[in-house]
Amino acid sequence: MDKTTRDMIRELVWPLNSPSSTTSFSLRPTYWNIAKKLGVSPLSIKRRLENLRKNRLLLTIRVIPDASLLGLKRCYSVFSIKDETCVAQLKANLKSFYFVEAMHLAKLSELNRYDTAIFEVLYSSDEQLKKYFELIEVTSHGAKLVSYSGYKERSDTQVSIPKAVLVNILKELLKDPFIKIHNLSKKIKKSRTTTAKYLNTLVLRLNIEPVLETSKFENAIVFACVVATNTQEVAKFDQTLRKAFSENYLAFSYHVEGAIGFLGYAESEFEVQRLRKKFLKLTKGRPSLFLREFHTTLNYNLMEYYELHTQS
Repeated sequence: MDKTTRDMIRELVWPLNSPSSTTSFSLRPTYWNIAKKLGVSPLSIKRRLENLRKNRLLLTIRVIPDASLLGLKRCYSVFSIKDETCVAQLKANLKSFYFVEAMHLAKLSELNRYDTAIFEVLYSSDEQLKKYFELIEVTSHGAKLVSYSGYKERSDTQVSIPKAVLVNILKELLKDPFIKIHNLSKKIKKSRTTTAKYLNTLVLRLNIEPVLETSKFENAIVFACVVATNTQEVAKFDQTLRKAFSENYLAFSYHVEGAIGFLGYAESEFEVQRLRKKFLKLTKGRPSLFLREFHTTLNYNLMEYYELHTQS
């Protein structure tokens, strides 16, 4: 990897030592801004990114600030909108927030009158969260289907990873970020339970989103499900979903007031449709969303971390 590509990758992630640089989504890196700073053409930046994705070093560029460093909580919202212009409008109104990600989805089915948006922001207080939901109410023009907030509960438990094992894990993850856990355990000659603990530690240490937790098998198709429920039914309904999707369930579920959300994975489009029908049957009569276009990402920190531990 040449120096320009390495510098480009660093520009794609918000600097953790400069929290003030994350206060507006407008500061997120663009081809033009990076090209100007590095003294190359925007087309050159685009080509380099495409080459990195082709070689599976970067699956998707996604800018994520360190929430724990800033003392912030992560908020997820799923709601209905008229069209994509609503997403742009809400982005423009979120300049006072620590904006992370927005996803616009076309109509999920012929039964849906509206498009769907998924927003992720960071917030510091209940007052700020209330203001955020007020913005959603205005922007969605009353077409909201399911809306919720919360943050993923991640265990703070970390285990010590022997250096030789750590290097082997990173090497395998760089080859295939979606490797099955049981296959990875065979590669590093550890039990699946121990391997899972090592992965959890790496997630905490590298501050990356669910790409490692979703390392179940090669070329996983990841989907998200959200279903409305009341507080009294959360535990019971959660167990129902876990049992129904036990073979396709990812570890990161989140329970928030008024909704349950979870991620799942499938091996084919046929299986996605089969699981969608199962989900709709289980949630009959409840407001729910089955989101096929849910992407996990590989952060460049994984590559940097590997190089650091192989050189030292």
